Amino acid sequence: MNALETVNRYVTEAATTLKLDDALMSFLLTPDRQLRVEIPITLDNGKQTQLT
Repeated sequence: MNALETVNRYVTEAATTLKLDDALMSFLLTPDRQLRVEIPITLDNGKQTQLT
């Protein structure tokens, strides 16, 4: 499960508990933008990899 799925699960639970209407829940579940970061690292064995 990635971070977006986790957040969507919590938002859905909260929206259901608060009895928000479907249009507002849909708005809250639709991301406006996403920031993706990639970090190159060298492992202990000398291999290089990228963390996302």
